[in-house]
Amino acid sequence: MMEDVRLMFELAPDLFRRAPDAMIVVDQTGEIRVVNEQALILTGWAETDLLHRKVEELVPEGLRAAHEDHRAGYVQDPHTRAMGSGMDLELVRRDGTTVPVEINLAMVTTTIHEPMTITVIRRRQG
Repeated sequence: MMEDVRLMFELAPDLFRRAPDAMIVVDQTGEIRVVNEQALILTGWAETDLLHRKVEELVPEGLRAAHEDHRAGYVQDPHTRAMGSGMDLELVRRDGTTVPVEINLAMVTTTIHEPMTITVIRRRQG
């Protein structure tokens, strides 16, 4: 049992960084705090440029205000779920192009910061 716990802690950083889906961790104000390699590839941003930006910069411009409202609602009632179920979601890349995506959300707590939202993003096919 203790060996399993050690293994979990040893693998955790690489599991996040090398996950096959893009992952972006956002704080309660919408600030991007942590990203993985696939998020950088999907968004076209360098890590140092993407961190501390508002997540709304990755949302199409006409939907940003509504996204802020949805994000605030999620913080009030967090639960693991698909975002925009039944909607055609798009992510805005650094170059301004958009990519169709599927997004799943989960709230996690930390010992250092307030609860954070893990956003798992997968390019939608077709």
